[in-house]
Amino acid sequence: MPIAKLANPFNIASAALKAESMRMNVAARNVANAESVSTETKEAWRRKQIILSTDAEGKITFDEVVDTATDLKQIFKPNHPHADSKGFVSMSNVEVPMEMMDMMSASRAYQANVASMKRYQDMSEATLQLLR
Repeated sequence: MPIAKLANPFNIASAALKAESMRMNVAARNVANAESVSTETKEAWRRKQIILSTDAEGKITFDEVVDTATDLKQIFKPNHPHADSKGFVSMSNVEVPMEMMDMMSASRAYQANVASMKRYQDMSEATLQLLR
């Protein structure tokens, strides 16, 4: 019976650190562009999110996806320079409280993965001490 190959905890945790870092970066970009408006030449910022998946070899892949499910916000501001003929301005569909929750969640997951790497390192060092 072949012995199953154990996954390296450092590789697993480092992939998770990369994923959480990307989640934080995307959420930060969303917050930074939350007040953008559509102009004649450019559409307002649409919320982006990260989709994680694995390939056949088990490697994590990251896809940045634009949120097209929600429409841009239509705000009545007749004096705004980019208002349409009815006085509405198309603004980003980013909800800042949701992005802040995503950032907190990603930050906590990042911290948990750093802690698991530290615990694995401590266990490895203790095991080496026992073997001496």
